[in-house]
Order: sequence, then structure tokens, then C-alpha cells
Amino acid sequence: MSLVAFAQAKQTAILPASQCLTACQQNALSFAFTYGFPLYSYGKYVNPRYLDAETNTLYHSRNLSGPEDTAVVRPNVDTLYSVAFLDLSEDDVEILVPDFGDRYWVFPIYDMYANDLANIGSITNSSAGRYLLRFDDSNPGVQTEHVKGGYRAYLNLPTPYGIALPRILVESAKGDLQRVNSLQNQLNMSMVPRFSPPVAPALNLSMFADPRFTYNPGQNTLGDVVLQLTAALAPYNEPYIKGDRAWVAQTLRDSGINFENNSFSQPLGTNMTSAIETTNASNEALQLTPGLTLSFGGNWTARASRVLGAFGSFYTARYSTAVRGYLALTSDQVTYPTHTEFNIADDEAILFKFSRKPEITSTGFWSLTLYNADQYLVKNDLNRYALGDRSNLTFPDGSLLSEGDKDGAFEIVIQANDIPPPANWTNNWLPGPNGGGVLLITLRFYGAEAAMTNGDWIYPEVSITNAIRS
Repeated sequence: MSLVAFAQAKQTAILPASQCLTACQQNALSFAFTYGFPLYSYGKYVNPRYLDAETNTLYHSRNLSGPEDTAVVRPNVDTLYSVAFLDLSEDDVEILVPDFGDRYWVFPIYDMYANDLANIGSITNSSAGRYLLRFDDSNPGVQTEHVKGGYRAYLNLPTPYGIALPRILVESAKGDLQRVNSLQNQLNMSMVPRFSPPVAPALNLSMFADPRFTYNPGQNTLGDVVLQLTAALAPYNEPYIKGDRAWVAQTLRDSGINFENNSFSQPLGTNMTSAIETTNASNEALQLTPGLTLSFGGNWTARASRVLGAFGSFYTARYSTAVRGYLALTSDQVTYPTHTEFNIADDEAILFKFSRKPEITSTGFWSLTLYNADQYLVKNDLNRYALGDRSNLTFPDGSLLSEGDKDGAFEIVIQANDIPPPANWTNNWLPGPNGGGVLLITLRFYGAEAAMTNGDWIYPEVSITNAIRS
């Protein structure tokens, strides 16, 4: 059944006509763009690589991300990803999890809007066995009580459509990539009939090839694409915050979305460009809102837990994350400190002075990753895109950070790929683009100890210096 036909068949009541006039509709248009933008990010993930993919099926990336990988911005190069596009419209899904030993792993379940609503993995001490992923619009998350059928837990997703993005840590030991590939092969998903009427039409990933849902500059506008996608998908994928459902639906209607035929028609007198400008201004204001950003000093900041991974009613925060890093994990899994962007000349370097090693749990890890202005990895001769606890980082005396219990100060340098530093710096060098330019970095602390966010651990001092030469 098509999306429109399903909507008409399910129609039981229509809200009374709104008294929302032009100014109100303009505000509604901005909200609808904010609200629906993650659906555009979902479509970008699908198109073109997964247009012919089956839902509820795991697709594995067998190698770590590289500069050619542009499905998501700011990818990590620590874990292997798998992906499954979830359709719980008619069936539940059984997930079989192997024994990962003491290796870091996480199997996060997201709705289409990138809310991370149910995590199993090493941080949560999840064990091998069977888990049941099911549609439950009133009790999202991991349910461990009153579980039947021999399942370890129920994973409740409050929307019929979603996405899973399992991550498995790759260690530096020789042959570990192949070991992780084997673990990927042992992950399995299979559908379990629910024997109840469908809650939405079946999800067909080929919809993301529809010109209405694909942004082509000069042929359509990003705003129209986002609103068309919102009209097609939002009626079946409501907010997971119950109290938001009625007002969000009414605001989307006021923006020009027709829930009865899944269409969008921009209200007369409204301006899409202004609507997007309002969204972006709200996003900028969000960064300055007290309590929503953690400041660690030295221009290091991170999102507070209530606006990271699962966003609740913070729809602007959800938009912001979809723009800069779709499918982030919740703060119990990872802390993502970022620094203000850099713009360096071809003969300059960025120097990071760490006072000591980060404090991480036994199954966690840390890394510092470099990105270009487009938020993708930087191609370089060493094929090195991050440095961290699995790298051969050295202390100033040449001893390895990874050997023994020694701790203390160490440094990491970023400078152009075509200006290699002296040999004693090679292990601690992260190559940047030839010629310099705008650079972005992200620290990742998976399984961070409390010291990483409570002020006990001092974040690295950062400076721009002349390139280090032999």
C-alpha cells in the first residue's frame, strides 16, 4: 500500500481548520524545516548506495572509513560500522548478538530523526544472545523486565521506521580487522511476525531516489525537499515525547503539510529562505544557551547529555546534530569534545599539548580525528586520519603511551601532508591537506570516566605554530 493510500485508509479524524495566518505560517514553516531536516540526512545516507537495499537487513562496512566515504559527516576511524534500515510497520525483528569478549561494541537503535533510543553494548554490559526489536510508541528504550520468549531484552522503538548503526572497535593488533569482520558476520537480524494490523505502510528505500526527495541545486530547493520528505514520513513517525505529538502535528499542518495525502504546499505569503535563516539563527543561539553546552576551557566544548544522541523536545539541537554529525550516540556511550575550527597557512601547524592520558573505562577508547572544511577525512600519504590510544603515540622521551602504566605530558601535531616533521615527531603527526586551509577536529572519548567531564582532566592546550621541519 502506498504512503498516501495508507494515510487515507487510516484517517479517522481531521483536526479542525487552524486559524494560523501568514506570520504564524512563516514560523511554522521554519519549525517544519528544523523538525524534518534529519529525514533529509536519512535520505542522503540511503541514496545512492542503499537504494536497492532490503530493510531489516545488516549491511557491513568491512574496512575503516576513509576520505572517499561521504555517507555521513565526521565519521570515526576507530570502529567498523554496520547499518540496517528498520521497518517495524508490520513485523518485529530478532537480533542475534555474538560474544564480543572485552572489546568495545554498541548496537544503537535510532528513529529516522537520529534519536538514539535503545543501546545495547559493552558500556551497558549487554551479553550475547537474542534481543527483540519491536514497535512500541509508549515505552521507548531497552526493556529488561517482563520479557518473554527467552530474549535478553526488548528494544522498543516508538516509530515504525528507523535505522541501526552498530559499531565494533578495531584494535591495532595485526589481523584484528579480520576478527571484527568475523564478529560482523555473527550479528544477525530476522523478522518475527506480529500478527496485528500494520501501523504504517512498508518502507521502500527506493523512495529516496524520487526527485521530490533529492536535492538538485538549480532544479529544486533544499527547503522544498525537506518539507516534501517531512510530508511523506512525519505522519507515521511521531515525536517520541508524547506531549509533543499534538502540537507538532498541528504546526506541521500550519506549515503547508497535508497529513491526509502526504503532500506539501507552501502557504501563500511565506518565504522559505527566511524560514531557513530563522532555523540557522536559532541554531546559533542554541550554542550560547546556558546548560546546553559543556565548556572544558581552551575553546573545548561538548553537548550536554540532554541534547546529545536523544534530543527530547530540543528540535533545534536535533537539527544541529543532523547537519554536523548524523547518528550521534548518547552521552553514556561517548563524549564528543570539539574545538573551534582552524584556518592555517601552508607552512603552519596546530600543536596539541596534553598534560596526561585521557581517563577511559576498560572497554572504552579515545581518538583525535581531523576533517576538512566539508567535514570529511583528509587524504594523506600515511593513510592516517586519527591518533589515539591504539596509535603508536610517544612521550617526549620516545617511549610509547601504550606501554606500561607511565603517564605524563605528550603532544600531537597537525601539519600539511607535504611537510613531514622530523622522525621523532612521525608517530605523533596527523597529516593535514597540502596548502593548509580550514580544518576541523573532534575528540572522541568512548566510555569516558567522570574526570573527562567534571573538570578533573585538563583538556589539551592548542596553539598554531610554524610547521615543524627537519
